[in-house]
Amino acid sequence: MKKQVITYSILVLFFGLIPAASAQSIGYEYSVEKEDDGAWWIEMDKNAIRSGNILYANRQARFGVMAKTGYSAVITLTISNTNQVEKNNKEAIIYRRVKKAPDETLSVPASVTLANNEVLHLKTGTVMGSVHPDFYMAYGKKWRCKRTELYLIFTSRDIACSTLENLNAMDEIARHQYLTSQLAKYDIKEINIDGLIFPFENFRSAPTFKSIFAKLAELTGNADYYDSSGTPRHADQSPDPAPQSKPQAAVTSAENLSTTIEHNAQLNGLTGMWLRSEFTIHGMCRKKGWVVFYFYFEDGKALKDYNNSYATADGKVAAIVEFVPPYADGRINAAGFVPYSELHLASGHHKLAVYTAIFDDNQRELLRGDWLFFQVNQP
Repeated sequence: MKKQVITYSILVLFFGLIPAASAQSIGYEYSVEKEDDGAWWIEMDKNAIRSGNILYANRQARFGVMAKTGYSAVITLTISNTNQVEKNNKEAIIYRRVKKAPDETLSVPASVTLANNEVLHLKTGTVMGSVHPDFYMAYGKKWRCKRTELYLIFTSRDIACSTLENLNAMDEIARHQYLTSQLAKYDIKEINIDGLIFPFENFRSAPTFKSIFAKLAELTGNADYYDSSGTPRHADQSPDPAPQSKPQAAVTSAENLSTTIEHNAQLNGLTGMWLRSEFTIHGMCRKKGWVVFYFYFEDGKALKDYNNSYATADGKVAAIVEFVPPYADGRINAAGFVPYSELHLASGHHKLAVYTAIFDDNQRELLRGDWLFFQVNQP
């Protein structure tokens, strides 16, 4: 590795209605190195890390960017834990998973929230980690580790969806420009890794990213990749006014639906059936949807509900399962249990049918499955 003996510091002035001196913001120092394969690695200086930039004194955070001519930048967000972590804490569970497979990618959902409240939801498999073995100790049933690090690694391709923009409508370069632009305008406010939230305070990421991207445009010649125009905005500033027109909403759809029935199952002392559906969903990242199983007699007459349970709004027997995809596109597995008693059948032998329907967050039916026929002997 050829190391550039250069350390950069950033001074960014904001011009507005307030005096420039009071609006001055200084980014973090960073160093530049060149890898053997020609890639440039720029990382926030570890000495610039202060405990005040993250809301927990036992943690530190820094970030880096790697880029090569003709390629999109790779963003890394590193969170170090420099204090003891208890076994029964969710944070410890994640770090313990890292311990079992050091420097191996973890399949966990993650997201990055910016100061304008935009949330960038990342695909799974973007988190890596390492543990310093010298600090790993076990005390009977207790588990403690005195130093661990999590690395959130992603490019523009790894963003499943944004809460403010329809990324699916963008080509690769436009997606990368959007990512670098947002990181250069808005400080990182929060990182969420598998439900573990790292909130930031006074983390001067935006002016630092802005300077780093400008440097990378110079070093790699990828000026088109680094559209970081705009004045960085910080967490203590008001967000920009709402745009006159909203971004185009992602089109929601579903396909490849299959449903199976498992009869004579037990759940909480009740005998009934499990209905399990699997399907592919599109355009519903972090949006609520529903899988509904509708029950009929074989002749097409709907089963009526009599106790306002396992029912539709118009009083028909149905099982409803809610789902919230953590990604824009992917497979969903949904299962619903229905006690036989909730079919409200008279004693005797009954020939029944059920079909599955998928609904989006606007209660619009996206897909309907085939009829499944079955029989029930009601005592």
